Amino acid sequence: MSGRPTIAVVIPAFQAERHLPGLFDALAAQVEPFDEVVLVDDASTDGTVALAKARGAVVLRHGRNAGCSAAKHTGLAAVRSDWVHFQDADDLPLPRFAQAAREAIRAAPALDAWLPRWRHVDAVSGALLAESRLSRDALAADPVATCLAETVNNVGVYRVSTVREAGGFALDPRLLHNEDRAFHLRLATRGARFHAGDEVLIETRRHPGSMSQASAVRCLESHAAVTLDYLERHPDRHAAVCAHALWQAATGLATHRRFDLADPLLQRAASLGHAVDPAASARFAALCRLGPRFALRAREYAIRAFKPWLRRA
Repeated sequence: MSGRPTIAVVIPAFQAERHLPGLFDALAAQVEPFDEVVLVDDASTDGTVALAKARGAVVLRHGRNAGCSAAKHTGLAAVRSDWVHFQDADDLPLPRFAQAAREAIRAAPALDAWLPRWRHVDAVSGALLAESRLSRDALAADPVATCLAETVNNVGVYRVSTVREAGGFALDPRLLHNEDRAFHLRLATRGARFHAGDEVLIETRRHPGSMSQASAVRCLESHAAVTLDYLERHPDRHAAVCAHALWQAATGLATHRRFDLADPLLQRAASLGHAVDPAASARFAALCRLGPRFALRAREYAIRAFKPWLRRA
């Protein structure tokens, strides 16, 4: 690709006033600036709009709260750049983000989605909680399997025309709490070409009362819904990967003792030929011979009895 790739950043925002100063400072600190900064206000009642305008962003407003995916759609429709990055208001791109994205685009002009590495930190203590470990080779070889197996955070830069042709983000409320995984899976199933970078270039943050903490069960339900939606559309593909994803969601739901939600997922995994989690340990696989529902409960109650600190809030 000749010339300088143009990249827009779209910020879906709702009641984001307290996060925006740090984000706009991070945008100002970019070694190479973004070409557009568009903030989509999802009917906030705090100072989100005034602050964003004061920092030079183009501000679009929803008359009612429509959700994060709808805000991303609004921003996507407005940008003029060839590439777009969707930036959560409470996360931070590191200084080389836009520069590294342009380098990757120039080096591989056929790609549709570039995913840098990211780290997840506690917003209060600054402690490192996790760091991404996407396999470049696996992502290139089978992006659908990778996007089913991994919850890839919405940290990338995407070709605008590809995202628009794929229909953008899913607006199905069942998928709301796992929209990033649904988005990447949608791109992958439509043949988008992915590339994973080696450099940590974005910091996602865990805030007290964040959606993932306050709505943990809903997040797990949405994780399962994304997998079930894929299976409905592609019943003969990636059975083992889907079964493992269903087992993951069921295991998470068991930690909240929501066996009523977990059991149907075990049944669906069994219908795929995986009454045992494909990634299970030998010990748990043996326990599953007594029945997956029994195994899930036995493991959860054993943890609560012998390692109760693992279930304390």
